[in-house]
Amino acid sequence: MTKVCRKGCVRVGALAPLFALFLSLLSVIGCGQGSVRPEAASIANSPPRLSSPLEYTHDEGATLVVALVGVDDEGDVIRFSIAPGQDGALFGIDAEGQLQFSAPPDFESPRDSDRNNIYSLVLVLSDQKQNVEYEIEITVLDLPEYLLLKGGSEKRAISQAIQGVTVQRDYWLRAASNPKQSDYPILIFLHGAGGNGQVMLNDDRVIDLIERDQWVGVFPSGFDGRWNSNGETNADDIDFIRRILLDLQAYESLSQPDVYGVGFSNGASMINRLGKETDIFVAIAPIASQQIIELAMLDAPVPPSVIQINGELDPIIPTKGGVGFGEFEYLSALESAQNWADQNNCIGTWDEDRRVWGDFEVISKEQADCATGRVVSAHIVLGAGHTSRFGADFNVFTLISNYFLALP
Repeated sequence: MTKVCRKGCVRVGALAPLFALFLSLLSVIGCGQGSVRPEAASIANSPPRLSSPLEYTHDEGATLVVALVGVDDEGDVIRFSIAPGQDGALFGIDAEGQLQFSAPPDFESPRDSDRNNIYSLVLVLSDQKQNVEYEIEITVLDLPEYLLLKGGSEKRAISQAIQGVTVQRDYWLRAASNPKQSDYPILIFLHGAGGNGQVMLNDDRVIDLIERDQWVGVFPSGFDGRWNSNGETNADDIDFIRRILLDLQAYESLSQPDVYGVGFSNGASMINRLGKETDIFVAIAPIASQQIIELAMLDAPVPPSVIQINGELDPIIPTKGGVGFGEFEYLSALESAQNWADQNNCIGTWDEDRRVWGDFEVISKEQADCATGRVVSAHIVLGAGHTSRFGADFNVFTLISNYFLALP
């Protein structure tokens, strides 16, 4: 290769197609023709180009940098790689452009070639016909060794590529007004369709729970108000949740947390999917949604404990199973709970009793003789619909919290 192009400019790394076109034109002229043959013109190819910025700032202690986006006029698939040299060996990138440090950078112990916390690398974009190189510069910022958790709420954002466009996706943290613990478990709340993280953040029942100083709440927003539990959007929401957890490692009291999840409706469907396709959660609580048939066929890598809550008369996601929200076919609530019990190798029988939650009577079933201390329970709220509110004096999130904290 010749000299690497400096910041802000592009160097085409594969000149062979252009040279072939030049020879073809000479051939046409030599034959006395006044126009280019179609087969010669078809050799021309526009190189891919980067539509993301060339310079970034990045907090020390976190690995994730940015989701890079390339454009190709012919619609060719673009692949990303890092050229040898400069600080490139300190980074990793996948074929779709997700760039990150191989190990979290430390401002006090820089590893870039100049030891000035400004990392340079040469990014290579390829459409399998031509290569283009860009020089990317990342400045690492000095932070306390860990961020300190603030009392109350705090808004943060994650960079992610969706349909070829880099977007900033919001999430919120909420801690007690005066956090006193040295470490906290994380409770992720996923909203229903049409909502956002801030709606859950400001729920009076959630605020009451978080003020007990037992949890730090995390409140992400689905893309365009939806979670991609089964193709509702083009966002990779599993990747989004993983990126949030990487981001939270910068907090001293959240550096190695236990993670739990609660979701409502579309958010409950997403919690079920996360439980089946990842090893993120110790326990999950889907409210007003059970598993769709296709999800139930999957085996979880590390099945979580489950507390499932359904309204008996839910008109949107039928508790008895069948076609519901999104035209998906759902298991019945009890079939979904049985699937989770099978996943957790529960070998006992279901213990059943009747309880009162606020204004409603509840049929509760539980399996506690499960692998590694897991517990699976299903609760049908008699007379209730598609809701998480069962009376003014009843806080379902406190109930879920008590259930989670009592697990081994």
